[in-house]
Amino acid sequence: VEMQSNLDMQMDPKTKDFKAIIELLPLMLLVSVTVVLICPFNIIYCSSCFFFLTCLFHCFLAPLYKVTLPDFFLADQLTSQ
Repeated sequence: VEMQSNLDMQMDPKTKDFKAIIELLPLMLLVSVTVVLICPFNIIYCSSCFFFLTCLFHCFLAPLYKVTLPDFFLADQLTSQ
């Protein structure tokens, strides 16, 4: 909701268009979160990133691995969003 209200305030009233940097903000946020999750260095809880990537790997290859509760929960969240 805050993001939409911020975009509404940044809109040019005459052209009904945004600046290019405002349109690229969600993409930059997605890239930064992806980089932090895949980053091999111990910046933000490396064990949690490894656990997330393992669960993600098991979700994509579910027929080949035993599905546990974290794998099921992550797959459920990814399909419901």
